[in-house]
Amino acid sequence: MQDAYSDDGALRPQDQIALSLFLSTQDRAKLLALPGVPFFSGRESEVNVFRRALIGLEQGLLADATIAVEGPPGAGKTALMAQCIGEVAMRPPTPEGREWLPVIVEPDDTNSPEALGRTIDRAIAKRLASTDQEQAKQVLADIARLVEVAPKDQAQEVREVAEVIRRAAKRMAAVPGDEINAVMDRTAQNLTALLPRIKSAGRAILDRGFSITGFSVGAAQATPNVSIADVASARGGGWNPYQIAIFVDEAQMIPARNPNTGQHSSVLYRIHQGRAGAALSLCVFGLPGTSEALADAGISRTVAERSIRLGPLDRTDCEKAARRCFQQFQVANAEGWVESIVARSGEWPQHLAGYLVAAMSEVGAHPGPHGGYDAAQASLERAIAAGDITRQQYYEQRRRSLAQAGQLQLARQLAPELRANGLISEERLQTAISELEPGCTKDERREFIQAAIHAGFVEERQDGYAMPIPSFAAHLLNEPSEPLPTNNSTSA
Repeated sequence: MQDAYSDDGALRPQDQIALSLFLSTQDRAKLLALPGVPFFSGRESEVNVFRRALIGLEQGLLADATIAVEGPPGAGKTALMAQCIGEVAMRPPTPEGREWLPVIVEPDDTNSPEALGRTIDRAIAKRLASTDQEQAKQVLADIARLVEVAPKDQAQEVREVAEVIRRAAKRMAAVPGDEINAVMDRTAQNLTALLPRIKSAGRAILDRGFSITGFSVGAAQATPNVSIADVASARGGGWNPYQIAIFVDEAQMIPARNPNTGQHSSVLYRIHQGRAGAALSLCVFGLPGTSEALADAGISRTVAERSIRLGPLDRTDCEKAARRCFQQFQVANAEGWVESIVARSGEWPQHLAGYLVAAMSEVGAHPGPHGGYDAAQASLERAIAAGDITRQQYYEQRRRSLAQAGQLQLARQLAPELRANGLISEERLQTAISELEPGCTKDERREFIQAAIHAGFVEERQDGYAMPIPSFAAHLLNEPSEPLPTNNSTSA
């Protein structure tokens, strides 16, 4: 697992997906399997940055372990995040014996210690619920800690608490994964109601908070001004067996302040500095502007290598993804299809995914004589036309984003120059905006640039601005699509 990641183009366990499931969604990242995303291709340098960070975490280097991935809409951020989650989930325990635990956290919860704590608790509870033996061991350990703080004359009350926990543990081991949260919520309510009956011990537990098999009660749940270190401490060591990797998607939405108190929060800063009181690390994935959101939340400096910007895939990686797809579904005579799909996608991850789904929707209706499917019997023209519709829908979302910001007309006027020059300086971009909008202030010009970045119209580079998404300019200018292929290829 610690060897460098490389993509040789061969099928992998994560690619073993039924055609019906693959066709059910055009967002491959939603098809997250334990090892990663089906037909994930390329991004070797990015995955290796992540692997090197995991090795550092195993060696106890928690400080500055934050990884930040930015990219325009459709660049494959969520797919890369899913792949990295798979890397964590499949990694063996650390040298100290901690199990790796990936935890997906909503942006709104990142600066609330209590919300973050509850999310981690739930992830631990789900892990424990996976095997009766491991859950039983953890439940017994949690009950033993509870007994330690309870006076001997309250043994009956402690047994009642133990019974509540045991019943919950049994239910958690039996219910489907999507019902575990409901069991946990009911159990937390039962424990909160029961603990006051344990008199002085109950009050002490409620005052300091407690977490039993992921059921947070007391101060860990209710106190609004605790730090993440306080939350970790209140777990009574429940987080210690885990090396916890926190993943945040749409991280440009991370709030700068605690939503409960309205005060600036230091949660992410403490995690970034390795001062969270537990083995926590942070991986964020978002639109351009994510680094500014991190800075507002207290992380103003990150290790340069771990600040990643995603752009198009290269042609070879696109071809690997397409070939994996056709190989998994045993499609004969697909080579001409691979070439057309890769060319039409413009090497943009979102487009590639859309065209692959369109292709398999068409090919899947034509079984081969010896199993699998035969692309020679299907219509490449119809598949490409269906993929074009998906691509247009994607661009329409980007166009609406510009329109909502009041910048659509300006974007249309700038598109020819951006496309012709490939890259323009910030000074030239500012001048072009002023020429088109003579009364535009400096702040308004900067507002346009930020809106254009979020919409995927431009991206900021070291030496200027460029259009990151292939053929977006053509859509803005209402240019006709490229001609459809005129015939199917039947080469093997």
